[in-house]
Parts: sequence; C-alpha cells; structure tokens
Amino acid sequence: MEQMLSEPVKVEMLRKSTRTVAPGEHVFYIGDPSMALYIVRNGAIKIYCTTEGGEEQVPGFYLPEDFFGFDGPENEAHQSSAMVLEFGSIYIFPFASGVYFKYVGQDIGNYLGLAMESISRVMTHFQQSRLIEVHRREITISNLEKLQHMTGTKQ
Repeated sequence: MEQMLSEPVKVEMLRKSTRTVAPGEHVFYIGDPSMALYIVRNGAIKIYCTTEGGEEQVPGFYLPEDFFGFDGPENEAHQSSAMVLEFGSIYIFPFASGVYFKYVGQDIGNYLGLAMESISRVMTHFQQSRLIEVHRREITISNLEKLQHMTGTKQ
C-alpha cells in the first residue's frame, strides 16, 4: 500500500511523524500509556524518574540517532519520564498491532537522514544480539526487555 502513495503524501506523513520539541517539554511522563517508540532527530532528551525520597534518577541521555521509549511495552505504562534538554525534534513510530513493522533499509536511512551502511550496521547488531528478527522486510522486536536494558530504559 505504501508504494502507491504519492511523494507529497509521503512528505506529509513524514512531517506528521516528526515533532519539534523545546527545553523543559516532556515527550511522555511516568505512568503515561506507551504508544510509540522515538528517535532523537536533533537535540537531547533526558530519561528520569523520581525516588520516593524525591531524588531524581537519570538512567539515560539520548542524542541524535538514539532510540528511546522502550520502557513501556505496547499498551503498558512508561516507567520513567522523558524531558527535552535542547531544542530539536524527534521521530515518532506509533505501535501498530504487535511490536513489528515493515521496512526497506534505504527508506529507513532516508527517513532518518542516515547512510544505508549505518542502518545495516545497527540492524545487524540488533539481530546478532537477538533483539530483533528480520524476515524479508518485516522486523519483529523479539527481546524487548534486553533492548530496554541495552538502551538504558529498563528500570
């Protein structure tokens, strides 16, 4: 179906799945339903939670090309909050039915502004780490907990 979309429609879809963010703004709060995965396009994001004693704990900072939002699998709540530290933008990948999606490597590269070689290295690393399975053009996140731990989003 996507192949049938005109270029202006694809550009509009890209625009709508990118969000401009400002310092102090939250992408999500602890307890919010997890409805998407995110990639920092530019700027910086801080993932944090607050202890019962009121102290802030920061398990991770995310910079351009970093993925975040893995702390709350689909239809569950985020276990931390994500706050913007620098002006920038993020890509938003809403969950569909199940944590999988179809892709064409070059399309991902174009979408993220990355070289195909970078996409290939990341995908190979994720496959070798058994985080994802790739069958033709379909990717399935097979070990969400390990992916969360690897990205510093698992509490």
